[in-house]
Amino acid sequence: MQPHAPFLGRGDGRKLTTIREGIKRQGDRERDDPAADGGTVLSAVGDRVRPAVESVLEGSSLAMKAGLFLELDAAEALSGGTRETALRYHEENLRIALESVAELVEELDGRVVVTADHGEAFGEQGIWEHHIETHIPPLIEVPWLELE
Repeated sequence: MQPHAPFLGRGDGRKLTTIREGIKRQGDRERDDPAADGGTVLSAVGDRVRPAVESVLEGSSLAMKAGLFLELDAAEALSGGTRETALRYHEENLRIALESVAELVEELDGRVVVTADHGEAFGEQGIWEHHIETHIPPLIEVPWLELE
């Protein structure tokens, strides 16, 4: 799982539990019906609507922050600050992901490289999260970890 949203620890870990249950249900459906694709109608609508909304909001740091705010616990973000709350949630997701990496590394021989497809922005230059065609250092400097 990526360290960015959805933030797994939000709501005392209920989101992680919900995701795990969804993965299990999807696996059960695929075993029962290998042709099951799990919600293509809703996905298709989302795939059509999201680009239209994003194009209207393109370049709006307020819109980007609002999108991130929806992923945070509002009370925490208001009391602790949006950036600090997002960083804390991001770090918690990263810990969850790296726990799985640590388990996997024990089963592998040789060097293991853990990387990502992009960085993440936390308000730098008015940018939040990771947006397509946004080329600022926090997004283009890709995290990299090598383990022997």
